[in-house]
Amino acid sequence: MLDMPAAHALKDGQIAIGVSNFAGMIRNTITFQATPRMSASFRYVGVRDWYD
Repeated sequence: MLDMPAAHALKDGQIAIGVSNFAGMIRNTITFQATPRMSASFRYVGVRDWYD
């Protein structure tokens, strides 16, 4: 899996939330733009039917 970042940054102090669902997997991402050149992201991935 390759996740390429975008070439642009958010405005300072902006928060972005993303949710995606595909093939039994759900991915939640929260991104915070701290400074013009630094952002932080938290990602949680859940997989349905993991033990089947």
